[in-house]
Amino acid sequence: MKILEAENVTYTYGAGTPFETKALDNVSLSIEKGEFVGIIGHTGSGKSTLIQHFNALLEPQKGRILFNGNDINKSKDTQRDVRFKVGLCFQYPEYQLFEDTVYKDISFGPKNMGKNNDEIDRMVRSAARYAGVKDELLNKSPFDLSGGEKRRVAIAGVMAMEPEVLIMDEPAAGLDPRGKRNIFSLISNYRKKTGSTVIIVSHSMEDVAAYAERVVVIDHGKVAMDGDVDSVFSQADKLLSLGLNIPQMTYIVSGLIKKGYKLNPAVYTIEKAEEVLFSYFKEKGEKKC
Repeated sequence: MKILEAENVTYTYGAGTPFETKALDNVSLSIEKGEFVGIIGHTGSGKSTLIQHFNALLEPQKGRILFNGNDINKSKDTQRDVRFKVGLCFQYPEYQLFEDTVYKDISFGPKNMGKNNDEIDRMVRSAARYAGVKDELLNKSPFDLSGGEKRRVAIAGVMAMEPEVLIMDEPAAGLDPRGKRNIFSLISNYRKKTGSTVIIVSHSMEDVAAYAERVVVIDHGKVAMDGDVDSVFSQADKLLSLGLNIPQMTYIVSGLIKKGYKLNPAVYTIEKAEEVLFSYFKEKGEKKC
């Protein structure tokens, strides 16, 4: 069942000026309910512009955005409504924290939804658990927290609205490897427990490969590739031609294939590479026997 759709969406920045730039060029894309989708593309490809269309922060100059089959830009009311149902967490969301306690910051969305105090409390505490924010932090100032804790509080603020679609732009940007794993694990667990649709925009091919089920590649405002993780990351040469870095393991296995090794090209993690190489050399050894 389709939950989000872009129908022939075009958007141009600075139209009619010398700085005119077409960010999206007749983009059509549909997201199924419950999917975990990774959107990748080089800087300036249009991926951030696309996700801002998904919750009506930007309105198509041509085409439509549909949520559950309805045009989200039909009126100001539908635009406001979809911003609660399609939660968007920007890159470095901790810079948007502003309240004097963590609890108040997380409760900002539910309050704007018009929820009563009991509902707000339930939504705040539920989101805090999903985001890994401990109870003892709720009454602290968000500005007294570590960088990783601030990131989790900001993410909890979006989760607290209980959106049907959670969109995250570079959720692990600026974090160390352990912090990245923690953030992606909490997002993955949130999706499994709630059944929500999750869309992540990331420059980290390893993260997208490890967590997403489907990958959409945006290039110069168009959908260049769209498929499951295996089908997209097995096309290493095409990804490189689009100016993208591929996972290290994909790069290594691709090089071995070019040297004549008959390996499965759909390798993007150390674990998968170990499995493929072990299987290959075991088979070769058995043949020699």
